[in-house]
Amino acid sequence: MKIAVLTHKDVGGHYAAALRERGHEVTISGGDAIYAQGLKPYLECDGCLLLGNEDDLLEIAHHLEFLGKKVWHQLTEVPTVT
Repeated sequence: MKIAVLTHKDVGGHYAAALRERGHEVTISGGDAIYAQGLKPYLECDGCLLLGNEDDLLEIAHHLEFLGKKVWHQLTEVPTVT
């Protein structure tokens, strides 16, 4: 499963490593991708781990949710790849 980690904090690498250990592919975003071309890598993900409430991160998460993709708010909510 491909997961986008949406955060502006320096914790993205930590969460990405934990998701990779669980068997996921990971894309890390610091936001600022609200225009269509910038959203493309995130829309190709199966879901996202939203670690902030900044407007740009929420916008990306909203687009993913609109497409029926899962938005998680905590690492423990993301399923492990089997």
